[in-house]
This record gives sequence, C-alpha cells and structure tokens, in this order.
Amino acid sequence: MAKAAERVQELLSGYLDNQLTEREYKALWQLMAGSSDRDLTEILDYYWDRAAFEGEALPAAVWEQKIKELINNKQDTGIPVTEPGTRLQTAAQQGAKPDNMAQPVPQTKLRRLLPATRWWAVAATVFVLVLTALLWPRAKKGVLPSAAGDGDAPAIAAIKPATNKAVLTLADGSTVALDSAVNGIVAAQGALKVQQQQGQLTYAHQAAAGEQVFYNTLTTPRGGKYRLLLPDGSQVWLNAASSIRYPTAFAGKERVVELTGEAYFDIVANERQPFRVNSGGQQVTVLGTGFNVNAYTDERLIRTTLVSGSIKVAEQVPQTGASVVLTPGNQARFVKGSIRVKEVNTEDETAWKNDLFAFNDVDFETVIRELSRWYDVEITFKGQMPGRQLMGNVSRNYSITQVLKMLAFAARIDYEIDGRKITLSSK
Repeated sequence: MAKAAERVQELLSGYLDNQLTEREYKALWQLMAGSSDRDLTEILDYYWDRAAFEGEALPAAVWEQKIKELINNKQDTGIPVTEPGTRLQTAAQQGAKPDNMAQPVPQTKLRRLLPATRWWAVAATVFVLVLTALLWPRAKKGVLPSAAGDGDAPAIAAIKPATNKAVLTLADGSTVALDSAVNGIVAAQGALKVQQQQGQLTYAHQAAAGEQVFYNTLTTPRGGKYRLLLPDGSQVWLNAASSIRYPTAFAGKERVVELTGEAYFDIVANERQPFRVNSGGQQVTVLGTGFNVNAYTDERLIRTTLVSGSIKVAEQVPQTGASVVLTPGNQARFVKGSIRVKEVNTEDETAWKNDLFAFNDVDFETVIRELSRWYDVEITFKGQMPGRQLMGNVSRNYSITQVLKMLAFAARIDYEIDGRKITLSSK
C-alpha cells in the first residue's frame, strides 16, 4: 500500500478512536481525495472486516456527532461530498446486526454496497456505511428495526433468506418435499435408493446392464436452494427458483441433464461419456470441469461461465451452427441464433454458491430479480428506476430488511414492505 494510503489508514483509525487533532482531521480528507481508488478500497475493506468480525463499536450518539462533524467539515477540505442527511443518520443510529454475525466466517470478505462511481466523490456516504457497520454488533439480537424507525414489524422480520428446501419429483409423478423430510432414505425406485443428507440429494447406485433407468426432477422454489450428487459423482448446486431433470443412472454413451434457472456444475471427467447440459435451446458439452449456467426464463439471455477446464457451448438444435469453446474466465452469452463471448470475474458469477450477492456493475433490474427469487418476495419499482449501476458484495444470509437498508444507502431509494410485497421508489 502506498505511503499516502497508509497515512489515510492511520488517520482513519485515529478518527474512529476519537483521537485526531484538528490538523490531522483536515489532513485525513485531503489525503483521501489524493489516494487511488484501489488503495482506498483496501482501506475500507480493512475497516469493514474489523467492524464485521471484531465487534468493536461506539454508542450511536457518538457516531451521529462524528457524522455531523464530517458533513460540516466538507467545505473546509474542498472535497466533493454527497450529503447523507437525516435519512442516513437515522439508519446509522438504528443499525442492524446481520443474522449470521454470531458465527462469522473470517475467510469471507463482505464488501459494502456502493454506487459504481469514483470513490472520493461519495466519501461521506461511504463513511456513513462504515459507521453503520460498526454499529451492527451492538444491535439487539433478533431485532430488525425498520428504516422509518416505526417499531419492529414481525411480518417484516419473518422474510428470511433462502434455505435448503426443494421438491423431488419421481418417475411416477409422486413428489417428496425435501425441506421437511428427515435425513436418510427419502424414496425408492426399483433397486435404487435416494438419500438426503444435510441439504444434499444423493444417488450412489450405478445401473447394471439392462436395469431400468428412471428420470427425476429436483426443483427449488423461490426462497430455496439445494445440492445434488449425481450417480457419476458429479456435483450440482441449484439456486433458487430452478429445476434440473436427470436420469437416476448414466447408462448410455453420454450424460445429459436439463436445466431451468441457475446451477453450478462440478463434473467428473469421463472422455468416453461426455456430459451435456440442455437449457433454453442452449447445449453445453463438457468432459470434466467447473462451470455455472444461468438460464432463468425471465432473463434476457443465458449466461454460461467457465471456472476451470474447457466446455463447448452451442445451440441445442443447430440452426445457425453457432458454437464456441470457452477457456476459464470466459462467459458465453446465448440468445437464440447468437453466442457472444465475454471475459468476466468468475467469483462474481458464482458468488451465489458461496452465499453472496455480487452486485458489481449490475443494473437495478437484475438486483430486483435476484432478490425476488432468493427471498420469495414480489418487488416493484414506483417511478423511474435508478440508472446507476451498483458495486459491492452482500451476504445472502442477511434478512431482506438488512439488504434493503444497504440498497437505500447506496442507490438513494425508499422502500415499503407489505407482507411479501415490496415497493421501491427513488428519493
């Protein structure tokens, strides 16, 4: 880290501990204006992690005073600052402790959610988010105050993130609810036993010659997720509002599954029996690799992202002959008759598998669709939707209220919750 950035971190630490002189206070903001975006991101990540995992905090009244000082000082430094106003001060006063804060996972870095714009241009807003994060450990356990400060609404607090739940449809059309079934054997089809263990469905039996092969479908509802261990040992992570149809044994010359929605695949290599994923007119062919397919019907295109190995992406029923071979880090964007390739951040594209929302350079419509599926809510936007894109990672283990608070800070929006219907509007 550059010397200037190190000085910023030193001064910011002193500010948080209320130990800066007036001269140091002014120097802090002057240095922040001159530091690179990368250095400032590292600094903010440091304090975000400290807030999330060390549990250090000051009383809300102290932070409110610090914010007022910060706003009053903006003219002295000449730094362009977005005025947080009473709205953000109130949110900082209230705070909200993440639901999973009691059992932190230090290796997972949760970055704050910000508009995708130059960092120092929103310095005050960013700083308020840091202060709010520092208040989370002091919030009452299990209590999620509303943004308007009008008390705790049980119906709002009840909207929790997705959990391990799915429905297994057997070959005869019968169904098994996997969110309520106990661990162990949940179904039998001929000699085949289907087992469930801690959110994963397992098929450990390979069909013998001449043995009947059944087709099953695993479906996650909105607000659900599940994992599947296929008969060949390949693993599938199924996102919310998704389904996968597959045979109970791969007995032919190829291994074929059908996907709707989103799934991450970790495929066991077998050159003599290629693995294929059919989804919305697209077909992915792979020998052994890790890749993600996003094929929701309400998305404009199908996105297939390669993490490792090599895959071929083509139309399921060739019409134009369009096909591409991906290398790791590339994404195929498929619309019927056309496939484009783009280099992407694979961590962002597969963040959902690690219980993260990766809202990095994404539009607001995409954010709304993701939240709707994950929390099983209906979200509408009243008025003109914000044109700005967002930047940042947010834990999928947060309640919907906590995520909406972050969006309100970053995108300058209001929200109202009525049961499982949420209305967003611009400030």
